[in-house]
Amino acid sequence: MMEVIRMPTIPNVEIPYPDLGMKDQFAKQPGMRYGSLSIENDRIRVDDGTSTTVQIDSAGFHGYNHASQELVRVNYLGFHGYTTAGVELVTVDGSGFTGSDASGNAIVEVNATGFHASTTAGVEIIKVDATGFHAYNSTPKELVRLDASGLHGYDTSANEIITLDLDGLQIADTSGNVLVVLDASGFKIQDSSGNKLLQSDATGFETYRHEGAADVSVAKMEDDGVILRNTRGVFFEETTTAQYGDIVVNASDQMIVGLPSTNQFFVVNYAGDTNLFTVSDKRSYCERLKLKQLTSDPGNNEVGDIVYADGSNWDPGNGVGIYVYINTGAGAKWHSFDVTTT
Repeated sequence: MMEVIRMPTIPNVEIPYPDLGMKDQFAKQPGMRYGSLSIENDRIRVDDGTSTTVQIDSAGFHGYNHASQELVRVNYLGFHGYTTAGVELVTVDGSGFTGSDASGNAIVEVNATGFHASTTAGVEIIKVDATGFHAYNSTPKELVRLDASGLHGYDTSANEIITLDLDGLQIADTSGNVLVVLDASGFKIQDSSGNKLLQSDATGFETYRHEGAADVSVAKMEDDGVILRNTRGVFFEETTTAQYGDIVVNASDQMIVGLPSTNQFFVVNYAGDTNLFTVSDKRSYCERLKLKQLTSDPGNNEVGDIVYADGSNWDPGNGVGIYVYINTGAGAKWHSFDVTTT
């Protein structure tokens, strides 16, 4: 035998909003409010107790300040941002992005053609498109271009003064004369006539001066060392009051060390001692002087020469010892220096 279960009877309960969630509900009901949120028959809004700050209606989303001035609107056309005076500053829609100033002048645009930045007068100063990057002045004249061929910089007369590409870097003057070149062969600086001033390549570093039609090397640094070619040599200046010394090679192929105004020259050791060798006021000073023992006459003798003869392979007249080349009136010859030996 099947048992029948009976459900208890539920008493009638009155529902305050029987049409809640139903179509056209707010056409029949006055609406609902939860604190600052209000749901009405034609909109949803949030207020601050005085004015509406956010509203969503058939026209879209709206954001207001406390003075009820619309600052933001989002609708089927896109996103719009406004000033308190109602000037649209930001627009994002189907055509792209537009940023404007307070007067409504488009300053920045991003659209299907690329990126564009303009002055308040509507002069385009920056453009990024399918051809590359372009920068202009207010004239407008193109000053910078970056494209597939490289980087190019121009003056206001459209003369290319900077080129950076796969071949290297070139800098020119406004007449198109190349002044600086940096490429696979090295680095070079020249004047507007093409005369070399400085060059650095695989052979070394070299500077030039221009004489007539020739580039004359002035200083060169290479594997062989440092080579200086000029008429004055190397100057070592202590102050700006001409207290300097120099090292030069003159027209007679003589190396000359020029002393400063104190007429002193020192050879020092690592400890800074100045008594190793000193030249001062036409005198030379040192702790000791060692002469090489010669086995033959050195030749090219001059009066005043001092030598040390071995006395066997070469005997100037008095065996081993020191000799001075003197002219006594009968002709110059080697004379034994009177040194007692034991």
